[in-house]
Formats: sequence, C-alpha cells, structure tokens
Amino acid sequence: MADPQQVVRDFCAAISTLDRDQVRACMHDDITFRDPDTAMGGGGIEATMKAWEPVFALFTRFDIEITSIASNGPIVFTERIDRVTVDGDDFEVPCLAVYEVDDDLIVRFHDWFDPSIVGAAMSRAAGRRADS
Repeated sequence: MADPQQVVRDFCAAISTLDRDQVRACMHDDITFRDPDTAMGGGGIEATMKAWEPVFALFTRFDIEITSIASNGPIVFTERIDRVTVDGDDFEVPCLAVYEVDDDLIVRFHDWFDPSIVGAAMSRAAGRRADS
C-alpha cells in the first residue's frame, strides 16, 4: 500500500493536468466529494466527475501548491494554494482539504475555499465572452 500522503500528492498532480482520465484514475468508485462552499459534490465516481466537469471545461491551468500536509492513518489534511486560469484570467485560491485514502485511491475528498474568488473570476470570464 502506498503512503496516503503520496496518494494525495499524486491526485493533486493529476488535477493539475486537467486530464479527466488521470483524475478519475485516482478516485475510488465509491468516492464522496463535497465542496461545502459551493454545494458542489457527489457520491460515487460518476457524480464526482460530473461535479468537476466545469473545472475541466473552463480552466486552462490548475497548478496546485501543497503548503502543508498532515495525516493520521488513511486521513490526509492539506493546505493548498490553487493557481488557476479561466479564460485568460489568472487567480489564486487558498484551500483546505481533507482526503481519505483506501486501496491507494481517494475515497473521500472534502474541499473548502472562498467561493467569491472563483465566482469573481468566472464573472469576468463570462463578461469577456459576452463582449466578444
């Protein structure tokens, strides 16, 4: 069995590729994803991938810097800075996440961040698309 912290690091690296297949390969079929700040979430791999579809569709860059990581058995906590680009607009999103690892896959992923940061960037991007 892989170290749970390494599984989470590999998952974050997969997210940074914005490749649906790489991200999906890191998730357990029974994953539970929750983002309480935006009500995004899902139970199971299909619902989780659907919840992430706007990220795959709109983000052109998603660099993740893990600034702190700690674990207790299969539970891993991270503090991150996500550096993303949407429609040419770069922004940083400080995040806190809790993951649970089972069978070397992410089985639980709960993510917290300030949705106003992402909302403002998405609004700017939508405004630019409307103006073109």
